[in-house]
Amino acid sequence: FQAEDGIRDHCVTGVQTCALPISPAFPHHFYGSPHIPGRAGPLPSGQAGRLGAFLRALHASRPEGLPDDDYKSFPERRLEKTFSRLPALEGRWNLERLRAALLDPLPPSPPWTTCHGDLYGRHVLVANGRISGVIDWGDVRRGNPGMDLNVAWALVPASEREAFWDATDRKSTRLNSSHTVISYAVFCLKKK
Repeated sequence: FQAEDGIRDHCVTGVQTCALPISPAFPHHFYGSPHIPGRAGPLPSGQAGRLGAFLRALHASRPEGLPDDDYKSFPERRLEKTFSRLPALEGRWNLERLRAALLDPLPPSPPWTTCHGDLYGRHVLVANGRISGVIDWGDVRRGNPGMDLNVAWALVPASEREAFWDATDRKSTRLNSSHTVISYAVFCLKKK
C-alpha cells in the first residue's frame, strides 16, 4: 500500500511487486516493491481517520488464496500463555485489573477478513505529516480484524481514537482488539 493524494483508494493498487520462489535455503515467501517514502514514527495529528479508512477497505477486500490465521485470530487461545506470564509482572502492573480485563467476556468473533497480520507503528510510514504507506505484508492472511485494530491502542493518540473507530466502522471489535494488545504487551514485558 502506498499513499498518494490520499490512500490510493485505501488498497494496494498500481504497485509493481516481485515474488521470489521458496527454496530450501530460504523457505519463506519474499516480496519486493518500489521504495515507499517515509519513516516509521508517531501518527501525525489528523491521520487516525485515514488509517481507519484504510483498514476498513483492507478488511472489506476479498483476495483469493490467502492462508487462514491459526493463532492471532483466537484471543481465547492466547489466554493460557498470557496468564502464565503474569507473575513476572508483579509490582510492574496492577495484576488484578489486568486479570479482570483479560477475563471480560469477548464478543463473538467477527467474520474473518483480509488482515495485514503484523500491523504496528514501525509498519506505518509517515512523510510530510501524512501516512505515506503501510509496509511488511509478509503476514497477510484471513483472520479476525481485531489483530489489525490493536493499532488503535498502540499507535493512535487517545484524542483521535473516536475518529479511528468511526472510520473503521468496527466499534464492535474494540474489546477483541484491546484484548489482543494486552496479550502482546504482557508477552513483550515478560521478555525484558
